[in-house]
Amino acid sequence: MRAKLFGYIDGPDSLMRRYPLSNTSLAARYARAVSAYRHTDLRGALAQIDSLTQAQPNNPYFLELKGQALVDSGRAREAIAPLRHAISLAPDPTLIHVLLGQALLGANDPALVEEAIANLKRRSPTIWRSPTPTTTSPLHMDARAISPMPISPPPRRRSTAAICRPPGNWRLAQRGVLP
Repeated sequence: MRAKLFGYIDGPDSLMRRYPLSNTSLAARYARAVSAYRHTDLRGALAQIDSLTQAQPNNPYFLELKGQALVDSGRAREAIAPLRHAISLAPDPTLIHVLLGQALLGANDPALVEEAIANLKRRSPTIWRSPTPTTTSPLHMDARAISPMPISPPPRRRSTAAICRPPGNWRLAQRGVLP
């Protein structure tokens, strides 16, 4: 788990100092695969993820990483098979179901839309009723287009000045007009 976090958080140079190529442990290979995916080396990341999957074929999180890398790179249709396999192996696949729903929607195949909706509703009902969805996520955009329930826009936020302003007639008090 720590290796995955370092792969997401550290830059490539920092990660290579932490996990040099001479370190061939599973954790080091996992961190380097995550880093490669996060820093736009999809071909290298997929090769590293495939080698991890060969080492541990029943590890759902390696398959999830492959699916996520494919979805994020615009290859959603290719992500469906590894994500389905990951779901069959994971002890609690709730988040993987959400990612699979995103991949199904991203495949732009009308035949997969119903499966995506059923999958998302069954596994994550809050996505469909979220009061503050992220308007930039592809899942939100697809869910808004096909959702049976309207997704409300995020609430308006007060300005920082309005939040920081002291209550009451503070300007009059500063001038000494108020007792």
